[in-house]
Amino acid sequence: MDDGYVGEIRCFAGDFAPEGWLYCNGKELLIRDFPALYSILGTTYGGDGINAFKLPDLSGRMIMSAGTGDKLSNRQLGELGGEESVLLDISQIPEHAHDATFYIGTVYTVERQVAINSLMEVNNASGNESGPSGNYLAADNSFSGNYSPNTDRTALNENAISIDSIDLQVDAIDINKQPKVVLGLTGNDEAHDNMVPFIALNWIICVEPPYYPARS
Repeated sequence: MDDGYVGEIRCFAGDFAPEGWLYCNGKELLIRDFPALYSILGTTYGGDGINAFKLPDLSGRMIMSAGTGDKLSNRQLGELGGEESVLLDISQIPEHAHDATFYIGTVYTVERQVAINSLMEVNNASGNESGPSGNYLAADNSFSGNYSPNTDRTALNENAISIDSIDLQVDAIDINKQPKVVLGLTGNDEAHDNMVPFIALNWIICVEPPYYPARS
């Protein structure tokens, strides 16, 4: 491979770098040992530029052309980018819904019996009205009637009239528990593979003349 230009990169399927070539693995070289190569690379890929400089590191990387493609971002010579795997955040996933469960606490039924006291007012005087409308029940008076308009009234024995107790049912919410909404969880919180199908080969760079590229 003695036809390469200094600084030229090629793909090589062998497991060694040919004579006059080195792996593109980011290795640091002394400027005094490779002055021609340094004059082309400079410190674009690293090094202090005084005693040493570095080769491009293409280990595990693809090559992208520098510059700005149509509707694409500008890429500078030597720029690194890309991710082998990606963990999506909320701004990168499609709109979707989750199952939700609404808890309002424990609903239970309270049953109570409520006693109601009833009192019927009557008059102890002899009755003198034949009809009950607007009157009070009075002492028996077969001639004048059994009812009296007299307001001087009294009460029957408390056992004379009775009303059975009634059942009172109340549905209640356990106030010791706060209402809450629980969203169902989804996903495993793992990154996804961001790689295209590939085969691993060696990128090599020409580091020694015979050919030095002329600038156009």
